[in-house]
Amino acid sequence: MNFNHLILKSLLFVGMSAYLVAAPTKCPQFFPNKVAPDISIKYIEICNTEFVTAFSTDYKNPLYSAEHLTTESIQAAGKLTRKDAFHTDTNVPADKQSSQKAYVGTGYDKGHVVPAGDASTMTAQFETFSMANMTPQVGDNNRNLWRLLETYTRDLTKTHKDVYMISGPIFTANDKKLSDGTQVPDAYFKILYIPDSNTTICFYCKNLPKQERQQVKVSDIEKMTGYKFTEIPEDTKDKIMSIVK
Repeated sequence: MNFNHLILKSLLFVGMSAYLVAAPTKCPQFFPNKVAPDISIKYIEICNTEFVTAFSTDYKNPLYSAEHLTTESIQAAGKLTRKDAFHTDTNVPADKQSSQKAYVGTGYDKGHVVPAGDASTMTAQFETFSMANMTPQVGDNNRNLWRLLETYTRDLTKTHKDVYMISGPIFTANDKKLSDGTQVPDAYFKILYIPDSNTTICFYCKNLPKQERQQVKVSDIEKMTGYKFTEIPEDTKDKIMSIVK
């Protein structure tokens, strides 16, 4: 299936005729203009120490997780040792989120949307292991391409003091499900905004092994998801900007 066909398929699934309700947020610090995306799908907003998650109990997935990275926060993150601590999120009814057991033997990793490597404290790192921040991600994708994109994001803070990231799964009508009803995404997006240069970089990848980095426009992701990324400047949404060093 080519990229344009996937956009059309996604549009039919999310229903672009749905009314997009403005999304007030209790944690505006994680968005560059203090405004959350407009999304017609219902979700629970979870304000963590260093990131926010919009969690869907229908998909048992985060619709997105967003964070504000700084030079200082990533320097601190680099000094921490990773301690895996997957856990049920107390902000969501236990039966409305994924169970760790449902992942066993599926070939899918519990893929972080906000990575543990971005956390500047052990408390923040623990929060990234919440099942509300997890998505069923093909193991090869999670451990290779996606890991490189996470490293790239952190590396941006070496030359830019502020980087805003919003990332999440993309669903279609043909998505598979885990045994507990958790939707398996078709693909993922990662949007990075760098305020000091008004630069937006947007990545897209299928939830398949052996994927290569693919840059797309933010407007492409808006069409595929039905979301409106109101926190991203409009004048950057229809551009594929150069990879920033």
